[in-house]
Amino acid sequence: MATLVLLLCFLILLVLKRIRGSLSYQKIGRISMSAMLFFIGFSHFFIPENLTAMIPPAIPFELPIVYATGFLELLFAVLFLFDKTYKLTGKILIVYFILIWPANIYHAMNAGEIPGDIDQYVPYYHWIRVVLIQPLFILWTWLSMRPSSDEKLSQGK
Repeated sequence: MATLVLLLCFLILLVLKRIRGSLSYQKIGRISMSAMLFFIGFSHFFIPENLTAMIPPAIPFELPIVYATGFLELLFAVLFLFDKTYKLTGKILIVYFILIWPANIYHAMNAGEIPGDIDQYVPYYHWIRVVLIQPLFILWTWLSMRPSSDEKLSQGK
């Protein structure tokens, strides 16, 4: 669902770019990623039981970890929108996505339930997330951090 939010937001913003033309592709990418992070971040507080299932039993304090990561995702969502903070936030976000990757792998290996029974419509969803979606988030963040052609011109590059 989060990937759908990311892609829908991106498509809507692309249409707006065609109409108004003032947004760079990087800014559209950052806004889309922020929308997805807001969606995911809030889900940590509204359906924490689904996310605690992603944490291996050997790690204590599952619920506080879920709330802390939800807070971080909301913070990243805000900071990724601002011109002064998006570069550092993007670097931290890439590290964050890499650090939470093992939780996705654990979840795939243990095939936990997915809210809305998506696994009955998308077989192997967990492994698709591990192999395709998580790397997409990392690549998306990296591409969204790169200076746009307008920024390169203003810097004289």
